[in-house]
Amino acid sequence: MSTWSIQEQEASIKAATINAGFISCLTGSLLFEELSSKWLQVTALSYFFEISILVCCILFLRKAAKNPQLLSFGWRKREIYGNYQDEYLRSGFQQASTVAFQITIIVCFVGYLCSDLIAKNGDPSWVFDKHFLLLSVFAGNLTFYLKLRQMFDDQDEQPE
Repeated sequence: MSTWSIQEQEASIKAATINAGFISCLTGSLLFEELSSKWLQVTALSYFFEISILVCCILFLRKAAKNPQLLSFGWRKREIYGNYQDEYLRSGFQQASTVAFQITIIVCFVGYLCSDLIAKNGDPSWVFDKHFLLLSVFAGNLTFYLKLRQMFDDQDEQPE
């Protein structure tokens, strides 16, 4: 079995942070673009969010070009399972995963209930399944991103 240094473990968590940030920017832009075009019917705002999708992709590809190893992290079993040897990284990753999963489940459940209530008692043209799916992915990835960022910020603040 190959050794897995602390630097590689930390780089794996940083790659997860960057990827979660990208997915939350992408899904957030898609969600707000859908809401602005379908609910608000403001085409200028919709075009702004369409451009922000392109900007998110360009920034991510730029980061991936600067750090080619960014796309290679997250594919090994130990990274998927969160088997980090460093206790701080392991507990932070597990906490971020748990909170993100719980937020995703809550948003999915509330979205399902709200869409069902609106479809039965309100105007069904306001309900689109795509909105709640995007909202759940957006909320889960944003939570994961923010918890991992908080973990790295706390780690930087601790005196060595």
